[in-house]
Amino acid sequence: GSPSMPKFFDAYAERISKADFILVSDTGSPNTEQIVITTALRGLVDFEIKLRGAKVDLHSGIHGGAVYNPLQALMEICASLHNPDGSVNVPGFYDDVLPVFDWERDELKRYPETVESYRQMLDVPAFYPANGLSPLEAVRFGPTLEFNGIGGGYQGEGSKTVIPSEAFAKITCRLVSNQDPGKIKQQLIATIKERCPDGVRLTFREGGIAEAYLVVPPERPNTPADQPAALVRAFKAADVAIGDQFGRAPIYLREGGSIPVIADFKKRAGLDALMIGLFTPVDNLHAPDESFSLALMDNAIAAFEQIIKNIALPPVVA
Repeated sequence: GSPSMPKFFDAYAERISKADFILVSDTGSPNTEQIVITTALRGLVDFEIKLRGAKVDLHSGIHGGAVYNPLQALMEICASLHNPDGSVNVPGFYDDVLPVFDWERDELKRYPETVESYRQMLDVPAFYPANGLSPLEAVRFGPTLEFNGIGGGYQGEGSKTVIPSEAFAKITCRLVSNQDPGKIKQQLIATIKERCPDGVRLTFREGGIAEAYLVVPPERPNTPADQPAALVRAFKAADVAIGDQFGRAPIYLREGGSIPVIADFKKRAGLDALMIGLFTPVDNLHAPDESFSLALMDNAIAAFEQIIKNIALPPVVA
């Protein structure tokens, strides 16, 4: 998230809290005909570890066997952070993860993607989901620990027989609702410190953290009893408008990505978000040749107009 947002909330949170909810279009849908209303965003923990051995790179023939190679130590630490089944091997990592409700799995069954079509799209030989989740469930319902970059030693062409003086790994975790990113970060740091061998020096770069966000549609088993009436009306208006303009009822699904400011609006101003996905997998989001469907845009404009008109009408009194 933007580093300026805390000051923004300090100055304007009370004023923002007078709104009813946030309407967001920065989430995804599977195609231009089937719209997803996003019900959750994952949180985030970002950090980097660096291991240092000798003061300079060493000749592996002269010093090999006497010192702990930082690359070896790094690989041992990184390998220890997952179990053979792919689950995260950090004590307490899953303690606060809540169970997934049956209605969420039922909604996922409506998603126009199969495990095989997903595999072919990614061009991977096989999937590796943890904790009994399917691949399509794992990217929505489960937390992760991923290695985003790793380096150390000679990287040029050919070989250079050195023992590198240092090695590093960039690591992030995607977290689900009810996991505390601050708590998870401290668990990770403590675990890595415990598993780091004495022959290298360990330092951390602690990056940003973001809380996960969850909003439950009306009339579900886990819908909050005190859900604001304005949010209930917004969800119902969106359901009708999307059905009218796109010809299909929306699917209500969690999303694997993170938008930190959404949780900040909830925490600082008490506002929930109605998140209507308007980008699709073929749009190459944040990549070369990024695109946006004009047909989807036209339908979305009509749907948003209908939503805003309907929530502006006086409530119907029975």
